[in-house]
Amino acid sequence: MPFLAPLIGGIAAGIGSLGAVGSALLGIGASVGLSYLSKALGGKSSKTATSSGLEGSLQIAGDVPRGAVFGRAITEGHQVYGQTGGSFASTPNLALDRVYAIGEGPHDALESVWVDGKLCTLSLVSASTHVDHYTVNEYNYPTTGVPCMHLWFFRGYTDQPALSELVTNANPSDRWTSDYRGSGVCYVATRCLYFKEVFSSFPAFSFGIRGRRLYDWRSDTTAGGDGPQRWSDQTSWVYSANPIVQLYNFQRGLRAATQLLYGANVQTADLVLDAYTAAANACDESVMDSAGSSADRYSCGTIISDAEEHGAVIQRFLDSCAGAMYERAGAFAPLAGVAQATTYPTITDGDLVSGFPIRFIAKRGRAELVNGVFGTYTDLSQNGASVSYPSRVDLDAVTLDTEQRYSESDYPQVFDPVQAQRLAELELLLARLQATATITLGMSAVVLEPGDWVRWTSARFGDRRWMIERIQEGQGTYTLDLREINATAFGEIDDVPLNGGLPGVGDTDLTTVPMFSVTSRTLVGDNGLKTPAIQAGWQAILDNRVDALLFEYRVVGQTDVLTARSDDPLSGAWVWSAGLQSETDYEVRATITSTPPRSTTWTDWLPVTTTEQIVPVGMQNFEAGLRDKIANELGAADAEYRAGIENLNLIVAELAAHQAVVRLEDVRRVTATFGNQKAEYLLQIGAVADDVSATVSRVETLESTAGSLTTSVATINSTLTTMATENAALATSVTALQVNYTGLSTSVSSLSTSLSTLATETSAIATEVTDLSAAVDDLSASVNVTWAAGVTPAGATAAWDLQLVAGSVVVGMSAIALSGGGGQIRFQADKFLFAKADGTTFALLQSAGGNFYLDGNIFADGSILAQHLSVSTLSAITGNMGTLTVGRMLSTNGKVDFNLTDTYLLFKD
Repeated sequence: MPFLAPLIGGIAAGIGSLGAVGSALLGIGASVGLSYLSKALGGKSSKTATSSGLEGSLQIAGDVPRGAVFGRAITEGHQVYGQTGGSFASTPNLALDRVYAIGEGPHDALESVWVDGKLCTLSLVSASTHVDHYTVNEYNYPTTGVPCMHLWFFRGYTDQPALSELVTNANPSDRWTSDYRGSGVCYVATRCLYFKEVFSSFPAFSFGIRGRRLYDWRSDTTAGGDGPQRWSDQTSWVYSANPIVQLYNFQRGLRAATQLLYGANVQTADLVLDAYTAAANACDESVMDSAGSSADRYSCGTIISDAEEHGAVIQRFLDSCAGAMYERAGAFAPLAGVAQATTYPTITDGDLVSGFPIRFIAKRGRAELVNGVFGTYTDLSQNGASVSYPSRVDLDAVTLDTEQRYSESDYPQVFDPVQAQRLAELELLLARLQATATITLGMSAVVLEPGDWVRWTSARFGDRRWMIERIQEGQGTYTLDLREINATAFGEIDDVPLNGGLPGVGDTDLTTVPMFSVTSRTLVGDNGLKTPAIQAGWQAILDNRVDALLFEYRVVGQTDVLTARSDDPLSGAWVWSAGLQSETDYEVRATITSTPPRSTTWTDWLPVTTTEQIVPVGMQNFEAGLRDKIANELGAADAEYRAGIENLNLIVAELAAHQAVVRLEDVRRVTATFGNQKAEYLLQIGAVADDVSATVSRVETLESTAGSLTTSVATINSTLTTMATENAALATSVTALQVNYTGLSTSVSSLSTSLSTLATETSAIATEVTDLSAAVDDLSASVNVTWAAGVTPAGATAAWDLQLVAGSVVVGMSAIALSGGGGQIRFQADKFLFAKADGTTFALLQSAGGNFYLDGNIFADGSILAQHLSVSTLSAITGNMGTLTVGRMLSTNGKVDFNLTDTYLLFKD
């Protein structure tokens, strides 16, 4: 039975050493080797299959690498044994036993069990040093309450005994003996008594594990700590989710007896213990969340395997505490994500070694900017599912960057949403500290190490604090590569509770459709065709991770469900008519889909009654009296329909009044048709209010259509919107007029005016845009006028722009004033004209040969004053000159010289 090898006897035999320090950690040099700061500014670490707090696939027998749970995690384990046997209630072979290996080395506890995907309740039967025995409450016999599901959690000590129930139930008797102790292996044994009243199939298990008991040198008096722990005695070790404690144990390497199981096998002399202590203490700091609960600043839960590269495992530990690993005097020293003290004297420009170049870059390229971070963490309460944490957004940075630039950072080794937000916020703040520099210091810098914080006050580059990323030693010099840092980036955050609403622009942490509502609609087609439809409404979803909305609808009292989908979460509305029956009671519910996937829920079923379906006959074929009668009846039906809509709106408003979030909507429509002629008026008014924002919108549309041999359409559309949140206020107004004529030729003319204003704590922006256009076939003309005024953290701007286009001719003018850079006026034209009082015009400037020329006719009688006039040829000066005051006149060939200053006249041959 080779698949039982991990559980039979001692595990020391046949285990080969994994060697010395993993290659991923060799050759780091005097630099930050595995840096959360570098991750925040230059990309994320690679992910591996075992990098999360969830191992979601059951492994059965086979060659499975050694590993363990560090911290807390969900795992299905590695099934290594199964048997049936025993006689219970006079029924032979009623019991099914299975054994699931969890990992090598002593693990702390079985916290939870999921059976067929459902969380169950454990009842402790007995507990000892080596094994805890549980029953599962949900699997008791209905009438007697006898437990039908048992679990035994063996911690994984080398001296643990065999499970007597497996030995007694073995079939044949030597299949599991008292020698099969699972020495050094943590495992869970399950027993299910298969009464038909309890089980209908073999259950699937997931186990919530408090993982590896680890050595903490801070609790070892022989290592300078305070406590009874000893590296040589694993029975003295305790459970720890501290990522630096986990890092220390992994780097030293974990063993059974003298054989290395997994880890990097680093010698203790190569681990700077003071640095590990400082980093571990930082992770253990107690911090409060928004709910008033306290927890350790950083923790880590992950499943490791000796098949992984050491660097990938170490990176997970560091990522969970925003940490970095650097070298100090040839030894490893970690740095946790907390502010560091600046102990080196302040550096001034006078301390820099002359002759060495100074590199300073204040800003990163636009493609590298980040103003928001989103991603997932592992939710142990949802069977280890990857769940989105509320993303972190810098609204001022979004304004400054003029667009959303979000980065995805997943933390599969983190099982606390507050910690995930803390890591994301830290990554975001570090990314906004964009400056980098390289300077060279003298011998005084010999005490500096990568990872140290320094202050450099420069007359040219300002006063900043920096983290040393790399040090290059020269002949009496030390060249430092610096990355801007700030203690405020490591401060406490205002975390957002899960499903807490709207933490920022472009961000929600929704699990369902917000403010969902449904109303009946009637789609009006050609010649008065009316089709029943349903309109779903919701608060516009700003979260760009939400991909779509899914709708289910069914006739009340029936189970057959139809589906619809909207791929525009921002629109706030979706209308469909597929599969609907007229004048029928329906119920509708909705949910969302997202990337990355998150846990979602359906809304409640909401009732809606569809309208009447009308398939009209062409009224123009009826005699006048009958036509008038039908028209009157249709008018009465339309009035009844509108009254019904208003009544439904009252019901919706009444229901919404009982909700924490309110959404009100009113739709009014008036339609008249006759043959191919149609006139329609539509008014939509909506108001939304929740705990952080209020929005109201008004959309009014008038449209007239006439069509037979030709088609004419005239449309007026007006949209007004206002929105206010705790951080911003926005108002927009858009009015559009358009007429279309399609016959032997196609003509289109339109007018559009758009107004918008925005005010936040740091910015105020107002814009107005007017567009006029006319087109007949391929020839078009347009006028565009834009006004803009704004004040942002970058400064104040006022601008105006005019563009005239007629065919291929473009004429324009623009003006702009900048608080930080003056102003300018720009013209685009072929000729500049002035008009006289009598209406005649003359050219001031006109283009020829690529240049502009000044027309002399524009000057009135007077003087032209200038210090110097230089031209290659001045062909003529004509006119009544009056008095000329000159000093000398010389012919171009030099033969005639009038020198009026020295009073002579000279002629030369």
